Amino acid sequence: RNDLDNIATLSTKMFELSVLARSNAVKRAAYELIVTQTNLHDFHFKVRYAQKVYVLKMTGIGLFKRLRGVDTIERYCGRVFDTQQPEVTQTITNRAAVLLSNFNFEFCIFDSLCIDNNILSYISKVSCSSVQFYSCTFDKDLCEK
Repeated sequence: RNDLDNIATLSTKMFELSVLARSNAVKRAAYELIVTQTNLHDFHFKVRYAQKVYVLKMTGIGLFKRLRGVDTIERYCGRVFDTQQPEVTQTITNRAAVLLSNFNFEFCIFDSLCIDNNILSYISKVSCSSVQFYSCTFDKDLCEK
């Protein structure tokens, strides 16, 4: 039991140090970030870095999954948002922001997203030279303000 307590203490200290050092770390230059919403809960983050493409799928419960079929990402039709609001959790934007804050992107493309407050806060944390939006819709609550 003492060993587990020591490991937990060490893990906590390492986490605190990594949080402090994260803001001073040099960001890697990546070419492109594409964020696509495939249904009400799932998001795909495609990163082009060092002549390779990395794709992550983020589910509504905040878990990352690696995707095998990069070319099989289906776009989400934003018209469905008229009848049903998406459930974008703060967990998605927080975890994605931590992961992608290591990069400076030349292009950021947001495709088929429903833009709400969580997505806006995420977009403000991403550093890139050019931002493009395709087939995006806005959350009803955001439009009424």
